[in-house]
Amino acid sequence: MATIQKNPIMGSSQASVNQMIAFVQRVNPNFNPAIARAFLPIGARYGVRGDVAFCQSIHETNWFRYGGDVRADQNNFAGIGATGGVPGNQFPSIEAGVTAQIQHLFAYATTSPLPQGEALVDPRFNLVQRGSAPYWEDLAGKWAVPGYDRNRFSSLQQALEAGESYGQQIMSLFRSLLQTTAPVAPAPEPTPAPTPAPGGYPPNTALWKQEAVDWMYEQGLLTDSSWKQRIEEPLPLWAEAVVLRRMMERLS
Repeated sequence: MATIQKNPIMGSSQASVNQMIAFVQRVNPNFNPAIARAFLPIGARYGVRGDVAFCQSIHETNWFRYGGDVRADQNNFAGIGATGGVPGNQFPSIEAGVTAQIQHLFAYATTSPLPQGEALVDPRFNLVQRGSAPYWEDLAGKWAVPGYDRNRFSSLQQALEAGESYGQQIMSLFRSLLQTTAPVAPAPEPTPAPTPAPGGYPPNTALWKQEAVDWMYEQGLLTDSSWKQRIEEPLPLWAEAVVLRRMMERLS
């Protein structure tokens, strides 16, 4: 009999949320990223591997395209309570649906009470034989019945040895998830430097303003070149008086 590798339900996540989103959107471009974002923090609160739980949901919902007993608007991402034409439980939000799934996994994997401060959301939590499935591979025949394809295998053991049981299919998805390269956001475009204006004016000074002031220099009404850098400032009274005096002298 072949040795079956087992992977614990409890533990830390390895995949990033960007990997999770990219992994599903390659198959289902209409996937709602908010679902992926809920799994890692909720899983971490219970010590459940949220990234693998996400792969369980991929398996249960056909890449979040549904089409079976459960509808997308139920926020039921793992078929909780759904059997043979019965749509199963409905949850009021994405976070509630993910929490129910994580709690259900927590119930199977441990005999511990819920973490302090966590309210029970999973309606089937107390129906689980606590601690009966600490590994993903243990969920075949418990979470999913029979947990293998009866058209291909004559027993669960045969499916396990072939690596095709319920939990093994979830772990296969997880390994593919870890190979996913999340798209890198493009670097922001650098802010262009202000275009220097010719002739000693500040950058981006309008050409018509430059021409008007240049005329005053040409006429001798202005002589100090520092006024070019202060083109947007009002002339002080004494400067206005100097300009006016020069204009009067030219007219006399």
